[in-house]
Amino acid sequence: MDNKRRSLWQLLLLLKDPRVKIDLSCDECYDLLMYDADLLASGVEIEALGKSIQRHLTTCAKCQQDLIKRGDEALERYIKNKDRG
Repeated sequence: MDNKRRSLWQLLLLLKDPRVKIDLSCDECYDLLMYDADLLASGVEIEALGKSIQRHLTTCAKCQQDLIKRGDEALERYIKNKDRG
């Protein structure tokens, strides 16, 4: 993967095509996670974002450890809402 960090809007455009598998960097995953958590808190359907985030988090031990260490409110909201639906 290219080391250049894509902006949130670039990632969201890529996510519009369900046939595209997006490999995220750790920073991109966290950006989407924060965005995802905010959308979930607002009641927006976010299936495409969730799949990309889950795929990254299941394969990236660094992100898993970093997010646990951060004790992030956004992560807690994300996990809580993902478990509901």
